[in-house]
Amino acid sequence: MPKIHDIKNYNIYIYYQDHQPPHVHIRYKKMAIASMTINDVVVLEGTIPITVDKEIRSWIISNREDLLKMWEKAVKGDPIL
Repeated sequence: MPKIHDIKNYNIYIYYQDHQPPHVHIRYKKMAIASMTINDVVVLEGTIPITVDKEIRSWIISNREDLLKMWEKAVKGDPIL
């Protein structure tokens, strides 16, 4: 489960061999707080504080193509970084 990006004190991860749909996990101080889809940037589970929600969504949208490539590798168990 490599960390792929930091936004303020929030860390974004893609987990290996994870379930569909393609998504990222958001953690704060080692605690899982939410997961968000890569394609349509919808919260699957949990909540993201309003103070970072827009920034996280913008980052996912700006990096969607690379995130989807990482997701495809991770689902197969291949290294993504």
